[in-house]
Amino acid sequence: MAQFSASSYTNFLIALTSSSLGFCYTMYFWTSKPTYENRKATFKNRITNANSIFIFMVVLFVFTKFLTFHTPLRYDGFGIELRSSYDYYPFFLPVFIFLFNWSIISRNYKSGKFILCSAGLVIAYGILLAGIKT
Repeated sequence: MAQFSASSYTNFLIALTSSSLGFCYTMYFWTSKPTYENRKATFKNRITNANSIFIFMVVLFVFTKFLTFHTPLRYDGFGIELRSSYDYYPFFLPVFIFLFNWSIISRNYKSGKFILCSAGLVIAYGILLAGIKT
């Protein structure tokens, strides 16, 4: 049985993606208010709800494809090294999730300066998760 060992690059990528996916899932629950009699009043929330869960599942699919490139799930000698093949492009994945959710929030609500606060929290949470050793 192969030992699983991940580099700091992979740990940080997994941590940032998981914190961004947590933000996406929070958006899903935040916008899943019950529908009232007036369907026009909840139209934006229903669209936001569908978009956030769709992006959550698509990104989860893409991330699992990236994960098999750098773990023992690959065949010996035939795998692709994620860092040498894609450099820092996989880090666009958590950035995309974060900015996509904030674009939806800013369409529905007045968000203002909260994007900077939540960006700092997501990055801090990602660094904290990446630092945990098991």
